[in-house]
Amino acid sequence: MNDANSSGMGSNLFGSPLAKDPTVALPAVRLQSPTAPGPVRKIQFVIEIVGPRTVPAPTVQAILQLHWQQALGHPQAFVMAGSDQNWRPLTPNDGSGAYDSLALAWDLITPIGDLTAPVAQKLWDAAEDFAKQVGRRAIAIPIPQDVPHNAGVLRQLRESLDIGFNLTVTPASRPLEEKEIWRVAAALGLDYSTNGSFVWKAEGSELPLFEVFPGGEAERFLLSQVQAGAQHPCIGLGFSVPLCPDPMTAIDGCLKAGLVFADRLRALLLDEDDRPVNDQSKVKLAKNLEQAVGALNRAGIAPGSIEALKLFAV
Repeated sequence: MNDANSSGMGSNLFGSPLAKDPTVALPAVRLQSPTAPGPVRKIQFVIEIVGPRTVPAPTVQAILQLHWQQALGHPQAFVMAGSDQNWRPLTPNDGSGAYDSLALAWDLITPIGDLTAPVAQKLWDAAEDFAKQVGRRAIAIPIPQDVPHNAGVLRQLRESLDIGFNLTVTPASRPLEEKEIWRVAAALGLDYSTNGSFVWKAEGSELPLFEVFPGGEAERFLLSQVQAGAQHPCIGLGFSVPLCPDPMTAIDGCLKAGLVFADRLRALLLDEDDRPVNDQSKVKLAKNLEQAVGALNRAGIAPGSIEALKLFAV
């Protein structure tokens, strides 16, 4: 178990060191590297500063100065030099001599509200002022008048496709001891995350495939709770379908882990309808998940993609 505090606590709290059990441990999974950084056109208002010639890097980096940042509403800024195949963030000490391309981006929907047409127009006007100073022009995608419509579509997508997959391990008789939960999590090879849950991660991804979290009043698992003899009325296992890097792999791991928890804690594994998980319900759960993933893909928001992270993590 990857936890800064777990390696040395063995005999003090658990009687023996926490360790992976090869007979139940989840397999190692490798996923493709995340998409390269750059404007996310499906969910952002993007302005490209275009022109026929390269622009000296110091001239472009002037956009990072405070007065331009304030005028432009602190956008994300991306550049490409002549040898680049992908966008990269603009930084003051980039080292490139000149850039071929510059793009600015703003999220269409944010925790504090949606981007409006008048604000988008002001951003475009400010970007055009900058573009003129570097001998270029500013092109907006979408045009400001279409910004409210696009933002509304994204909000509808988020409301209809913010789907979760959840299982519950509930005791057959007495509450679940946190000490034993830690043991099973270690046996499965789960990591301890910064938010106090246990997670299964794939190589090459910072996003968990699924997480295990306490039920009841506790918000996280803690060694201090182990020491205090904490118990929980249940534990949950699950993941956000849009934010999961591989939902179909995640459901397999989640079901296997849930059954191991249920077996070793002498508990029951229940689905979202509080019914015991069996072979028939596993098929139904997988089919429902396939439909949810299909809906996301048809909307152009693949699970675990940059688009999904920006839209559903808001």
